[in-house]
Amino acid sequence: MADLGDMELAAELSVVLIGEAREHEGDPQALQGWLRLIAGSHPSPKCRAGAASLLRDSSFHDRNAIPQIVRRAEIGELCPAGGRPGGIHGRPAQHHAVSFDGAQWGACKGMEPGTRGFTCGLWMAFHALSVNYATAAGPDRGQGGAELLHQVKGFVEHFFTCEVCRTHFLEMAAEDDFREAETPRQAALWLWRAHNVVNARLRLEEAEGAEAAEGSGASARTSSNPLKVQFPTRDQCPECFNLSGGHMESAVFSFLQQFYGAWPVPPSELRARTTETQRGNQALAGGMGGRLGRVGGHGRTVEGLSSAWTLAGLALTCAVVWLAKGKVMRRREVKAELGYNV
Repeated sequence: MADLGDMELAAELSVVLIGEAREHEGDPQALQGWLRLIAGSHPSPKCRAGAASLLRDSSFHDRNAIPQIVRRAEIGELCPAGGRPGGIHGRPAQHHAVSFDGAQWGACKGMEPGTRGFTCGLWMAFHALSVNYATAAGPDRGQGGAELLHQVKGFVEHFFTCEVCRTHFLEMAAEDDFREAETPRQAALWLWRAHNVVNARLRLEEAEGAEAAEGSGASARTSSNPLKVQFPTRDQCPECFNLSGGHMESAVFSFLQQFYGAWPVPPSELRARTTETQRGNQALAGGMGGRLGRVGGHGRTVEGLSSAWTLAGLALTCAVVWLAKGKVMRRREVKAELGYNV
């Protein structure tokens, strides 16, 4: 499963980054489209709520909106720790300083300073945004995938400061398969293919650098980070490969849904589900008790059967409660791994 904390941090830094994008700044509509995508499809409820707040509070008719939104992102209002801007459960949201220097990466942490980090988290966010959108809209319904790709392209084109990365992405977006991607499924798979193209290019650059270093007598590896691979690997998804060793896109899409779409249940939803389970247990016990009560009065044999059914009902109720508690504990463990307070 992808790192939710890294995707939250990447979303925050994607807006903070705009303050440094001097030569590409000036398109408030592109920023509005990017925030709409975060508000609608980011896996983090904190980021969805924060982006929605920025959209409500901002006017995107002129460039003045951009520095105001950047400043709010710099103090943590895009993904506020309180769960939603303005507070949660009567308490104010916990703002936090957001900067590249203070970024603490999880799965995207590089083996060397200045490596991986933001670009890794941003690609994770791209994938998760596309998968969540496809799940909500229906993978093969409508042409919303084209709009999603347009919003991603707008962000990269106007605000991404890595000139080489930006140029390569826009070159891929100029090809026919980008324009032909219309459904949410097609958009998610386009981003997956684009990411693998980037991985292949970076692996080639790494190999060329190693050859140059070896020729000069230096260390063959120029980086201690793992070599770039085509994603997913066979270990990650054996069913994603055909007999000739290529990826099967239908299986890859299912894998992307599982890898980028499985997130901890929000506390409010978790409490609601727990309450529903408890009510179901009570209804089950009450219903069985009522039926057994009506059977009573027909002699010892029926009384014995009634007792047996009572014990069976209690055992079943205990089993349901045990399973519910197990699910709650597992979700707490997952949330703890992703940095949630539990």
